[in-house]
Amino acid sequence: MLDAAAVVAVLGDKDPHRRSEEVLRQFVENGYIDEEKRRAYMEAVDVLYPDEARRIEHAVGGACLAAMTFMLVAHGMGLATLPMIGFDPRGVRELLGVPDNYIVAMLIAVGHPAGPELPRQQRRGFEDIVHWGRFGSGRDAGPRSGQGGEGG
Repeated sequence: MLDAAAVVAVLGDKDPHRRSEEVLRQFVENGYIDEEKRRAYMEAVDVLYPDEARRIEHAVGGACLAAMTFMLVAHGMGLATLPMIGFDPRGVRELLGVPDNYIVAMLIAVGHPAGPELPRQQRRGFEDIVHWGRFGSGRDAGPRSGQGGEGG
């Protein structure tokens, strides 16, 4: 990690709702929601994230979306990125002083490409990765065959 031009540590917040009261109060003040909805949202937080496993799942999911956005923006700026998993999260945590309520979801090396962009490698086909309705049911069970859902 210390040899790369730049490395971004993507962190997930295991307690993203600690500011919910403040944020939802602003929503009420700005007319986005009423007081009843604010109370309902606050009650839902404990139901949606009842334990550490659900909070970690939420943290990693949010961090991955942020990482994807970062990588797309970097690519648009002509930079190359490389997401990394399989690192020593404890070592990264210690090196960067990451608080306990965050999880190190991934690292992203970023910099100017060393050479020309290589041709894209063969990927799995559409039918192998897109499942409609039930996993493994194939495209025939999808929205285009009239089985519900929108789009295609």
